[in-house]
Amino acid sequence: MTQQPCIIDMSSDHVTPHAEDASRPVPVIGLCTALVTMVCFFSMLYDTLVGFRFRKPWLPCQYFALNSFTLSLLSIATKLPVDLTTSMPSAQDQLSKLSSTSLICICLGFFMPSLGIKQELECFSNMAALTVLVVTVVVDVCVQMVTGVIFVFKVEHVIILVCMLVLLAVLWISHCATTGMVCTVCLVVLVEAVLRTLAHKESKSSIIGKGGVVSDYEWSVWIVVVTQLLTFLLGSLVVGLRWFTLVAHMNLVGLGTGMKC
Repeated sequence: MTQQPCIIDMSSDHVTPHAEDASRPVPVIGLCTALVTMVCFFSMLYDTLVGFRFRKPWLPCQYFALNSFTLSLLSIATKLPVDLTTSMPSAQDQLSKLSSTSLICICLGFFMPSLGIKQELECFSNMAALTVLVVTVVVDVCVQMVTGVIFVFKVEHVIILVCMLVLLAVLWISHCATTGMVCTVCLVVLVEAVLRTLAHKESKSSIIGKGGVVSDYEWSVWIVVVTQLLTFLLGSLVVGLRWFTLVAHMNLVGLGTGMKC
């Protein structure tokens, strides 16, 4: 008697949902992103407090300097803007991509004082790795804007990407004043996007346009946005103080030169 082969129906309803759940990002990923962002925040906060303590805002960073560790943290903290597979339909989802991209900009400005304390070969290696990260983010965000994954805050994304490339170029030539100005532009753009989201000017149209679907990151998106905004504001404060100190020093030098003349 011939035995019939056992056929398993893989198209049954009790198999498909599990397969989808296994391949779908979960809020835990968002929580991990927020946690790593908070590590960046407290590292920046420590370096800021040390600068205030010694009254030297240009004091080289100790815990959030440009090195392999901080680059690894930054690559995890900015996972959302390089995610090409997960639908991000609501305005807060779109804002999370913008805030993550903006976070890279403020970190570029924060890294500048640490460049002068590295050996030439180490500094070049870190800058090369940072360049790869920046270029990857720029390409991914551009692809998402072209394909419609990013459909809210497109203008803001373009401005932030331009600022990011300018800051990267500035890090290679260490022009401090330009860093302060560009980071200020990023701050204005991000604040404008947050205010638009809170005012619900984009929320209704974006949710209706995507059929009311919520992203797989779910409630963790807001946690990511809040932690990134806190980190961005802290970094903006530090970069702004450095810029103010530089301008004040240049004015004092100019005044002293004028008095001598």
